[in-house]
Amino acid sequence: MDELFYDVVVVGGGPAGVGAAIHAARGGAHTLLIEKEGYLGGMGTAACVPAMGPFLEDEEYLIGGTGQIIFDLIREMEQVPVDAGKRWYPIDSELLKRLLDEMVTESGCDILFHTRVYDAVVEEDVITRIKCAGKGGCYDVRAEVIIDCSGDAAVIAAAGGEFEMGDENGEVQAPTLCFKLANFDVQRFLKYQKEEGEDGNLSLACARARENGGFPEDELKAGGIAFASDDVALFNFGHVYHVDPLDPFSLSNAEMTARQKIRKLVRFVKDYVPGGENSILVSSGPEIGIRETRRIVGLYTMTGTDHQNRADFPDAITYYNYSMDLHGNSKEEAEERYALYQNTKYKKGERYGIPYRILVPIRIKNALVAGRCVSTDRNMNAAIRLRPSCFSMGDAAGTAAAMCVRDHIRPGEVNTDILRERLKESGVLL
Repeated sequence: MDELFYDVVVVGGGPAGVGAAIHAARGGAHTLLIEKEGYLGGMGTAACVPAMGPFLEDEEYLIGGTGQIIFDLIREMEQVPVDAGKRWYPIDSELLKRLLDEMVTESGCDILFHTRVYDAVVEEDVITRIKCAGKGGCYDVRAEVIIDCSGDAAVIAAAGGEFEMGDENGEVQAPTLCFKLANFDVQRFLKYQKEEGEDGNLSLACARARENGGFPEDELKAGGIAFASDDVALFNFGHVYHVDPLDPFSLSNAEMTARQKIRKLVRFVKDYVPGGENSILVSSGPEIGIRETRRIVGLYTMTGTDHQNRADFPDAITYYNYSMDLHGNSKEEAEERYALYQNTKYKKGERYGIPYRILVPIRIKNALVAGRCVSTDRNMNAAIRLRPSCFSMGDAAGTAAAMCVRDHIRPGEVNTDILRERLKESGVLL
């Protein structure tokens, strides 16, 4: 297997990659989806992030398309406890893997697991082939359009495209190794939550533990808790600071540090969280959950000011309303960032548009990008990096790529009025 030939190649099988692959294939393009793991789902499966959303505002959908379909399927098939998962819905990572396998293959897209892209060959600003390494060795893949949904803008970086990373010092949001506890009395916790006014960040329990010296000094509160059943709790909890996710040594150290930290966090749950007294750790994510790495420079860069202004755009390919959820790289910074998260929440009915132009990198002519590595500043990136918006950006990228193949045009030449109509036809809410 020296070379593979496709119309469209999607790199990365997270929400954006799944949306892109399905829509490119349904649009008539011969499509390949390349994923470094042995399953799809991104951080929801590879890092066991416990909940997805928000997909709904009350009972009104915020987005449509692939994300809404998957959300509806999971809600139909899962049996979660009453009062759990109204806004943030629990993720059954095993169910999600199977659903995504079925949806992507049914679209006609080919899937290549256990494969990494390590380089790209560029001629006159066109990616002529990407170089991959997998179980069968090294080989090249050629395609008319490359969609980078790697989360790290790996293809764009390899092709010499422009990108930014982190803050002015290159620091990125602290990652988290999520974990799962069994033998957790969910109904007891829900009763405590209702009676005491506890929130999803376990703020009251964290405060009690901090007063008694039973809480990690460098943590502020839990990132979130969700319930897969009446006796299984899923935790997005704990940070590792000053990690460079693109440095293999830094990332390796973060994985080990996070596993050590989970011991303290489980002890806290057993001692201070009603319902967690007899819980046991059954698993942590296969890998640490990364929130931020590269952001491409695109035809437009969406900013925190756009978020503040509830901006709309003539080329908007989806709408969302999430606030700026920017995790800090220290406990002190976390407090500041949590205030930003609270102060940038939208009122009911408010939305920001996400323009197609942030999916189109400058200079690289035959590429698109979807997911958290699109063209934004840090504050906007912190609002746009969630699953619902990533699914929708992927839907748009895949639809645009199929249009490019059919009409023999480049991504920067796509008629966005026609693109928007195609997205509406596929169920995306515009």
